[in-house]
Formats: sequence, C-alpha cells, structure tokens
Amino acid sequence: MFNLDIFKLSQIFEKMWPGPLVLKIGWLFPLGESLHFIGLCLLFGSLFVIDLRLMGYFKNISVSAALSLLPFAIIGFLINLASGWLMFTSAPLTYLENPAFFWKMALIVIAGLNAAA
Repeated sequence: MFNLDIFKLSQIFEKMWPGPLVLKIGWLFPLGESLHFIGLCLLFGSLFVIDLRLMGYFKNISVSAALSLLPFAIIGFLINLASGWLMFTSAPLTYLENPAFFWKMALIVIAGLNAAA
C-alpha cells in the first residue's frame, strides 16, 4: 500500500521558506497564529452570511449583496494559506504526525471541490 516516510518528508519541508526564518525569529510564529485566526474570522464570517442568505434567511439582504462578501472569504482563505504554510514549514514533523492535520487538509480539499462545483 501507500508507504510514506514522514521523517524524510518533514526534512524536505523544514528546509523550505519560511521555515528556517520562523525558527530564527521568535515572533514570526505567533504572528502566523494571529494572522491565521484573522483569516479564519474573515473566511467563516463572510461564508456564514452568504450561506445563510442562500438558504433563505436574512431576506432583507439581497443575494447580490451577500455575494459581495465573497472577496472577503477569498482574502481570508489566502491569509490562512500563507500563515498555515509559515507555521507548517517551521515544524512539519509536528503536523505530519498528527492525524487531525490530515483530516483538516482532506476537508479543505473537499470544501474547495464543493466551492468549485
């Protein structure tokens, strides 16, 4: 079956930018965590309003007005992508050994496919 050497894979990722920089500069990881939280707020906050409006709630808001929040969702996702990469490359083995990380990545892929459909 699928055999993956997580240790070798983590050694590849930990050499990628910005991992070594994050390990040198102590405040970069907490900055990444803060940006990740801000990105999540933008992403889920805007999608919450959009989804509720498309389900028929908030009838006083037009669908086009609700969909105008979509750029904020995209910006939130891009912030999460960048800050997640920053945190991942600083300690890839920590993430690769965690089954929840694989679930998170799988659910992100499923959500992306759903959004594309």
